[in-house]
Amino acid sequence: MAAPSPTRAAAAMYEQARADLDAFQAVGFGEDLRLRSPRIAGAALAVDQQLVHLLAYAC
Repeated sequence: MAAPSPTRAAAAMYEQARADLDAFQAVGFGEDLRLRSPRIAGAALAVDQQLVHLLAYAC
């Protein structure tokens, strides 16, 4: 399988930035963030308004 092109990677990042975002109090520290759009689903953890972890899948 070939590596994604820079153009496809940029398009995925753009789609993540446009996704709807829901925020919930995390079980431990920070906020549990959920991203969704017609093309992306993902989750993230933010602590003190700093992104600690981001995971996103193309749908």
